[in-house]
Amino acid sequence: MWTSIKNWFVNLFDVNKDGKLTAEDQEAMRAVADLHWRKANEKINEAVQEVKEVAAEVEYRVGRVKEEVADVVSAVKEVASQAGDVVGAAKGGKRKGRKK
Repeated sequence: MWTSIKNWFVNLFDVNKDGKLTAEDQEAMRAVADLHWRKANEKINEAVQEVKEVAAEVEYRVGRVKEEVADVVSAVKEVASQAGDVVGAAKGGKRKGRKK
């Protein structure tokens, strides 16, 4: 049993396939791990950049929506003000606001 576990372990980590675990195998494994780490790090950085770009676009759109809502609120206030003038005109009152 122990021999099969030892053989499995050696076969798994013996990169140069010489039957022994050496410093060369360790360096090769470290190089492979570093390569995978760099690739993963690049993917993470790309994802972070995409998130930043989306956040900037959302921030811009939120600002534009706020501007448009402010314009709509202003227009609705003006309509409410003018609605009172219509009621006054229907009753026969004089025109309020700017003269023609």
